[in-house]
Formats: sequence, C-alpha cells, structure tokens
Amino acid sequence: NSASAITAISEYTHSLACEAYSRNDISIITHGIDLSCYPFKDGEGHSPLHFLFAGRFSVQKNLPFLVDCLRRVKDCDWRLTMAGDGPLRPLIQHTIESSDLVSRVAFPGWIDQDDVDSLMHHADVLLIPSTSEGFPIAAIYALGNGMAFLASNIGGIRGIVINEYNGVLFDPFNPAEFECAFRKLVRFPDTIIQMKNNSRAHARFFDIEKKVDEYLGLFRVAVSTRVNAK
Repeated sequence: NSASAITAISEYTHSLACEAYSRNDISIITHGIDLSCYPFKDGEGHSPLHFLFAGRFSVQKNLPFLVDCLRRVKDCDWRLTMAGDGPLRPLIQHTIESSDLVSRVAFPGWIDQDDVDSLMHHADVLLIPSTSEGFPIAAIYALGNGMAFLASNIGGIRGIVINEYNGVLFDPFNPAEFECAFRKLVRFPDTIIQMKNNSRAHARFFDIEKKVDEYLGLFRVAVSTRVNAK
C-alpha cells in the first residue's frame, strides 16, 4: 500500500490487484520478447495441421478436457506435440494410448527454450486449454514464432489471443465449443496462414524494447513522485 508504483502483467492480474489493494493507479506492463531473435517469413501451413501444447502437465492446464475433445475430432487430419512434464503426464499419455490417438500425439518431455522455439517454428496452432492463466509465457513466444491459437476464453489469454484475428477462443468447460473451433481451423487452412501472419504483427506490442521503455517511464515517475513528496 505504500509502494510508489505497482505493475501487473495483464488486464486479468490488474483487475485482481485493484480489488486486493484498493488502488486505481496500477499500471499494466506485460512480459516482452526480443523479436530480433525470431526471424519470420510469411506464414505457411502444414498438412496435416500441426498443433502444439507446451507447458506443465498440471490440473490448471485442463489436459483431461483436451484429450476428451481430441476423441471427438479423430475423423479430422491433424497431429499434436505435447511438450512438457508434470504430475498428470502419465495419466494423459495412458489416456491418449487408450483412445487410439497414439499415432497422432508425440510426447518429447520437458525441453529447453531453444527446442520449444524450434517446435513452435514448425507447428501451426498453439493449444491453451487452461482453466486459469495470469499471463502464459508460452503464448508470447508463440506470437514471436508466428503461430495461430486455439485457446481458452479466460483472463490472461485475452489480449494475447484476439478472437478470429490470430486465433479462436473457446469455453474451457464446453467440449462442443472446442470441437466446433477445432474443426473450423482444420477445414480452412488459408485462415490459419492469415492468423499466423496476424500473430507476428501482434507480437510487436510485446517487443522487449517497448517494455523496457514502459518500465523506465514508470520508474522516472515513481522516483520523481517520491522525491517531491519529501
């Protein structure tokens, strides 16, 4: 309560902080990425469409829901890489195997950021089926790599993913809505290419240089306010 300045990393965490601390002067400064590390050419699609999940296999990530939804779209042409580890990984792998999806889903395990970027560069759509997110770091790396999104319509994701612009948002508790969005992406590959290009354009909002300037401006104001108060 005595801080000269407070920042939040997304509109969602901003709303939580305003409610928790009863302050209306909280600034939103998101995480940033160095776009110079992400050379990008106009997006291209893959056949079959390549989906990617990158994250921890935890309850928050809603992976049993995802697998249940994937059963519904077995008639479509797609493949999925699920990169990461965590307590639910054995269950998810077993469920994939018992659902006759094992030939479509790869589990490379926990990989470093360079390998994540390589996967993102060669995939089409980042899957984020989470039930809650403050600010998903994988999502802004996906922007830098020019990926489309199929993501939960929840706070923390909105703003990174703009519905029907660089991805499709769905209710993470509604399998039918997920299925409809999934089939739409598979059916219209040209839409995927446009969404990938739009993601790269949207990534400029998260350029690390822009974020550095935002923090420096905040620091200057905070220090000036504290000095004048003395």
